[in-house]
Amino acid sequence: MEINEAILSFSQSEKIKSGLIWANHLLDIRESVRQNQRGGAEQIIETLLAMIGHETQVIRNITQDKDWEEAELSINMALVMIRSKVPEESAYHLTSAMSKVTNLGHRSMTFLKEKGLL
Repeated sequence: MEINEAILSFSQSEKIKSGLIWANHLLDIRESVRQNQRGGAEQIIETLLAMIGHETQVIRNITQDKDWEEAELSINMALVMIRSKVPEESAYHLTSAMSKVTNLGHRSMTFLKEKGLL
């Protein structure tokens, strides 16, 4: 891993984790809105997940790290669940993505610490 890749990976992991947390909260909120408003909530969640997926794709392309691909797949599966009208099933995939992104961020942070940059 190169220093610039580690910095970008660490930075993106924090941004992506934040987005995943927001998406999980929005899924919880979706349950509390009226039935006729849930479609709108799902569209918001879908849009957010698409943006998060794009950010994941960007860092995967920059770093060429296959582990980002796994995180991206989990995010895409969450999107599939929402588009398939079973948004409650997306929580599992978002949690999986969160775990993968956390591990990537930790790995980058450890590398940067070892280089004396953090």
